[in-house]
Amino acid sequence: MLAASNDSSKITVDFTSSRGLSDFLTAHQISIAVSTYQSGNLFLIGPSADDGLHVKSVVLERPMGVCVDGDSLFVGGLYQVYRFNNVLPPGVRHEGADKLYTPTVSWTTGEIDCHDLTVESSGRIVFVNTMHSCLATVSLQESFIPLWKPPCISKLEPEDRCHLNGLALRDGKVRYASAFSRTDTSSGWRENKDNQGVIWDITTNQVVVENLSMPHSPRWHEESLWLLDSGSGALGYADLSKKAFCPVLKIPGYLRGLTFHGRYALVGSSVPREKSSIEDARILTQLAADKREAYCGLVIVDLQSGELAHWIRITGDIQEIFDIAVIPNVQAADGIGLRDDRIKYVLKVGVEPFNGKGRG
Repeated sequence: MLAASNDSSKITVDFTSSRGLSDFLTAHQISIAVSTYQSGNLFLIGPSADDGLHVKSVVLERPMGVCVDGDSLFVGGLYQVYRFNNVLPPGVRHEGADKLYTPTVSWTTGEIDCHDLTVESSGRIVFVNTMHSCLATVSLQESFIPLWKPPCISKLEPEDRCHLNGLALRDGKVRYASAFSRTDTSSGWRENKDNQGVIWDITTNQVVVENLSMPHSPRWHEESLWLLDSGSGALGYADLSKKAFCPVLKIPGYLRGLTFHGRYALVGSSVPREKSSIEDARILTQLAADKREAYCGLVIVDLQSGELAHWIRITGDIQEIFDIAVIPNVQAADGIGLRDDRIKYVLKVGVEPFNGKGRG
């Protein structure tokens, strides 16, 4: 067990994991970024020398979507999109970490309820603007630039009309988007979240998967569209010819956050809010009938066998997580938040060609 606390957010969190997880992370040279918007923490989880976990916390306001692109880490926050860059050169370690992410750039979007975000191969940042029911990108002049809205949405209003929440890249460009419903009224999706969920192909405006229960985290992996059917607690893939969801494994919790590393899927699990909705209560009832208990954490699924390979359970002051990202080619990662005093002392100086003449 590893206890992690952060004075600035006044939380205490315990991490427990399956035996051999540290060796698994070491063998694959990966760490895991986990956003927990409930507590305002982005956790960076890697292996430690004592066969435990190396956990560092970056404090942000409502971190949700997380994306790793090269040596940068992107995070969607309450009213900003952040870009963190690694400042450690290859072979250099700092306090046990060989990657140290520091905030370098932020774009102020306003409170748009930013959910999933990604970086296309062109370098364009794309995020889900859930409040305005659209996909958008950042801007140097405006709060955001709309890129696409579902065909069911008649106009962009800050009303979260269909609960657009997820996106997926394919061939380096955003291709798919998930939503709870096809409603076009303010918070219309709240009326019935059971089996009204869809995934659109944004290049054709056609629904490619339907009859989903609160879908999240669509991802394109090895020529298949994967997703989380959160209402049924299942990880699965889409049969695009039938517009159907094919479950692979049920996981005890409200699923949100999906990424891949080779043949492994990493899935986030949260504790359903018992009094939040009929659908959440149904999840808890079904888990009780199956004699299973929902928990907050993540699981690593071996897609070849369809079985659970490893897990991390998070307990204490956190019951919900939103997104997961794999950080490759790393032994252990650390990060500096905006409230961290270390931010004043970490510098990475750029190199400008020098001709010896000076500038006068």
